[in-house]
Amino acid sequence: MLISDLIEGGVREQMLARIAALHADGVRVVVLLALSDEGAPVFDNDNAAALAELGVPAFACSTDAFPDLLAVAIDGGDIAAWAHRNDLAAR
Repeated sequence: MLISDLIEGGVREQMLARIAALHADGVRVVVLLALSDEGAPVFDNDNAAALAELGVPAFACSTDAFPDLLAVAIDGGDIAAWAHRNDLAAR
């Protein structure tokens, strides 16, 4: 679980390559753009879109929904579908 606004000060290509390698190795990668009950997340749209192309979901989540998200992730469920059902800002 990566909690990040994806506004990186480092080398974007290295970040994406590392996440792609983890994902390719079977690691379930989930990016939380924000973990908050307030407001809309501010995040790097280009990085979120690049992760979506890799099949890595990126969205904001409320603190109330976070335990359910963890349960879905641990059980191997479809995280993107869960985010959609819960009307979260899935990318």
